[in-house]
Amino acid sequence: MKITIYIIATMFLFLSCNQSTKGNWTEEDKAKARTQWEVGKTNIEAGGIDFELFVSCVIERSEQNYDYYIEAMKDKTGLEAIGTECAKELLGNSKNTASKWSILDMKKLEKGLHLIRDEVGKSGPKIDAYFECYREKMIAAYDSFNHMDSDPEGCAIIGIECVDATNSQAKNTSKP
Repeated sequence: MKITIYIIATMFLFLSCNQSTKGNWTEEDKAKARTQWEVGKTNIEAGGIDFELFVSCVIERSEQNYDYYIEAMKDKTGLEAIGTECAKELLGNSKNTASKWSILDMKKLEKGLHLIRDEVGKSGPKIDAYFECYREKMIAAYDSFNHMDSDPEGCAIIGIECVDATNSQAKNTSKP
């Protein structure tokens, strides 16, 4: 009898640990949701939306609103609303309040800056100051990532300005 109670209690504990809950879906439920959105990947990307960012947004919001994947799938209207919200954010209809850039634009810029930083292979306060200067000047000078990306000469000038600003800032802070 005690063994039966122990087995039942252990099974209950095991099953409760492997179930999705609101705000904490299992990896299996997340994978099912991702597979569901894969069907529309071509259309999503054709609309100018980064598919990985879109799916991450949709899964995160679905996880916040539903206890598990099947519950979310039963609410087609709710999922469509979540998909529309995420698409609008990524396309820029929901602008970053600090600039004219969309959230997707900001993520593209950050990704590019990380790639450059990795290539440079250096770190420290001076490098950090340079990248912060570059980021701020790009956002101030251009209305979108695509606008910035289409002006390599302007980007080079901003890069030189930031090198100068970083060097003069380093000189000013090193004086006694």
